[in-house]
Amino acid sequence: MGRRHAHHGIHPTRAARGRPVTERTEVRILVDGEAIYIGAWLYDRDAGGVVPGERVRDGDITKSDYFGVMFDTYHDRQNGFVFTTTRRGSSTTVRS
Repeated sequence: MGRRHAHHGIHPTRAARGRPVTERTEVRILVDGEAIYIGAWLYDRDAGGVVPGERVRDGDITKSDYFGVMFDTYHDRQNGFVFTTTRRGSSTTVRS
C-alpha cells in the first residue's frame, strides 16, 4: 500500500468557522501513486441532531451536515476541486 497520512488540524467551515471542532473527528488519507483514498469518521454526541440532507447528486448540501475535502491542485490558494458527501451518501464535485 502507499503512504498514509493522518491529519489532526480539522476545522469546521460553518457554525464556529476556523475554531477547532468540538466533536471527535478522524480522517485518514491513503495515496498509492494512482489514486487518493479518503476515509472519515465523524462522531457526534447527539446523533439525532445530524441533518442527513437529500439524496440528490450535485444538489445543495449546505442545508445538511456534510464532510468535504478541497484540493488546491493549482497551488494558488484560489482554485481547486471540492468533493463533499453527506450522511445519506449525496455527493458533489465542484471546481472552484
